Amino acid sequence: MYPLYLFMLFEDKDPWLWRAILVPAVSFVGLSIVRKIINAPRPYEKFDMPPVLEKDTKGKSFPSRHVFSVFIIAMTIFYEHP
Repeated sequence: MYPLYLFMLFEDKDPWLWRAILVPAVSFVGLSIVRKIINAPRPYEKFDMPPVLEKDTKGKSFPSRHVFSVFIIAMTIFYEHP
């Protein structure tokens, strides 16, 4: 959805295009820094249980990048198109 939204803004020569790119990008970088600082253990580490999917990753489980990305992209779109 997000790439299609960006393409639509590009085709319409909408000045909002740069904000729609930069807000999620800068937010994602900020989130990555916060994750590194918090370095919360993953549930399978904390509760000493096997992971559902094999992972070698340790820590950096919170905040979730997937959830944050969906939220920030949705809010970026919603801001311009409520």
